Amino acid sequence: MSIATATLPNALTNGFVVADVCKAVADGNCTQGQVLVAAIAKRMKGELDSVAILGLLGGSAITQNQASTLIDVGKSSKGSCHALPGGLSCKVSAKGAISVYGMGRWPLTLYLPQWVKLVGAVESVVAFGNDNSDKLAKKES
Repeated sequence: MSIATATLPNALTNGFVVADVCKAVADGNCTQGQVLVAAIAKRMKGELDSVAILGLLGGSAITQNQASTLIDVGKSSKGSCHALPGGLSCKVSAKGAISVYGMGRWPLTLYLPQWVKLVGAVESVVAFGNDNSDKLAKKES
C-alpha cells in the first residue's frame, strides 16, 4: 500500500514527521496536494506549527503558495471557516470530517483519508472528465 493511502494519515495521527513526509513526496509516494490536504486538517486542529510548515516548504513537500495557505489557516480558531483559493472555504465538521464550501448548494464533506485518496486521483478524474466531456452536464458553480 502506498504512503498516500495508508502511511500519511497514520503519520498525522501519530505525529507529523516532516522529514518522512518530504521523503515520501521526493520518492513519488504522495503528492504535494495530498500533503497540503493532510496538513490543513492538522493545522485546523492547532497541531501543525509554523516551524513544521517551513520544514515542509524547505523539503519541497509543499509549494510557497501552499505554505502561505497553511499559515493563513492557522490564524483563525478551530472549527471556524478558512478561506481557500478559488472562492472555497473549509471547516472541521461536528463529526471530525473536513467540509469544503463554495462548490454548490451543499458542502463536500469527507474524512481526512478520503480527501488524501481523492487528491491523489485528481489527474485521473480530470482525464476521465475530458474523455467524457460530451456526456457531462455543463453546470457552473
